[in-house]
Amino acid sequence: HRRTYVGAMPGLILQALKKCRTNNCVIMLDEIDKLGRNSLNGDPSSALLEVLDPEQNHAFRDHFLNLPFNLSRVLFIATANEIEPVPRPLRDRVELLEMTGYTVEEKVQIARRHLLPKQLGLHGLTSAQLSLADETLDLLISRYTREAGVRELERLLGALCRSVAVKVAEAAEGEGAAAADGAAAEAAAAAEGAAADDDGAAVSASASSSAAALLSVEDVEAVLGPPKFDGPKDAAQRLTKPGIAMGLAYTPVGGDVLFVEASRMAGRGMITLTGQLGEVMQESAKTALSWIRAHASELTLRGVAADSPFATVEANASASLLDASDVHVHFPAGGIPKDGPSAGVALVTSLVSLFSGRVVRSDTAMTGEVTLRGLVLPIGGVKEKVIAAHRAGLRTVILPARNQKDLRELPESVLEAMNFTFVTEVQQVLDAALLPPGVSATDAPPSEEGGDDGD
Repeated sequence: HRRTYVGAMPGLILQALKKCRTNNCVIMLDEIDKLGRNSLNGDPSSALLEVLDPEQNHAFRDHFLNLPFNLSRVLFIATANEIEPVPRPLRDRVELLEMTGYTVEEKVQIARRHLLPKQLGLHGLTSAQLSLADETLDLLISRYTREAGVRELERLLGALCRSVAVKVAEAAEGEGAAAADGAAAEAAAAAEGAAADDDGAAVSASASSSAAALLSVEDVEAVLGPPKFDGPKDAAQRLTKPGIAMGLAYTPVGGDVLFVEASRMAGRGMITLTGQLGEVMQESAKTALSWIRAHASELTLRGVAADSPFATVEANASASLLDASDVHVHFPAGGIPKDGPSAGVALVTSLVSLFSGRVVRSDTAMTGEVTLRGLVLPIGGVKEKVIAAHRAGLRTVILPARNQKDLRELPESVLEAMNFTFVTEVQQVLDAALLPPGVSATDAPPSEEGGDDGD
């Protein structure tokens, strides 16, 4: 504040330096993407230009002191959940380091090494009274949380610790009551009967303690309720009919599997898009349909029943089939906004599968941007997308050839289990993803696992 304000004092920057008693400290600016949001007292992000700009901060002026102060020796570390709300002039003054979310394997190790011991200490428990198997931690991470960090995971571990702490306290109270009953019985009955009662109490207490030592999946569901998210292992079962393909998407909480469903009906060649899609994804869908129209004679579009209303159209030409058909492309989970160019190959594969009657392989996911000429361009978020495919039980991922360098960011366990196919054009995607005509998803042989050299 300025000196005319009641309770005026130097600003936070100089207050932090006063607290550290040095002018070469490290100052953390947490979540600067929320600066100036709903503020009536100016724009703090504009004031940060003077603080973060190396060309200006050697003569920083606080509004209260109104004297220049050298901030050039201070190391500023700013964090943001989203980079778009940060003003562009402020972004130009900083070095941007993008940090992705934790993988499932990393979350398991964080929970076992840090979160669980911390919660055990806060709730007065020991590792002998509560332990979690790897499959239980995997259940907590995949079925109860969907986040880039581990905050919600720590809350769930705290809930499990409280449940076990209640059982331990009840067992201690029961043991104390049994001991009191045993003492009263010892005074009134023979020594043999009292010893038998004490042994029985000790056995029951030890049994309750051992029952609470290792929590199973059933114990977790009893405490936390049914899982909040569907299991990813059965995602491949949805690819049983033509017109359905499985893409990969990047989300703020990591990667996710993105289904593309297409259906056709008699019409005039129109396309309908649903699923709360952004402008970029709508353009990808129109580009995919235009590429199919341009290559209709090469794709041999057919595959409907003889009594279908499309049968007479198919007898003429594949192009006539497209002109006489309306296409509806839908992305499930319509409540979630979706945008980005990386669904281009999945859109092309879904539409070609629909018009050719060929089913997409149930163990294959794909990602990549498609041009109007049929080229497959590289995309971002490869690490998160491949890990999402691995979590979904898939073992083959189709990637743009120029994204092969991004595989070095993947964990070794994921690299060993996955098979990658690198492509440069759409026809290579169709050859790798579509099954031969007349072959169903259940009859298709599984893709070979392991290796990262691609095709």
